[in-house]
Amino acid sequence: MKEPVDEKTMLEILELAKYAEQKARETSELATAIALKYQKRMREIREARKQQVSGVK
Repeated sequence: MKEPVDEKTMLEILELAKYAEQKARETSELATAIALKYQKRMREIREARKQQVSGVK
């Protein structure tokens, strides 16, 4: 039968979980920033093509 986990181990696990959560949040924020930058750039490209087709410069 398994022994219950002691308090020290539980605190270590909690710290690791907090660290993993923080890293996941940072990664998510970075991915969001990249996606927004890409969307903006694509919008600019579409607008430039639209103006080029209509002859407006």
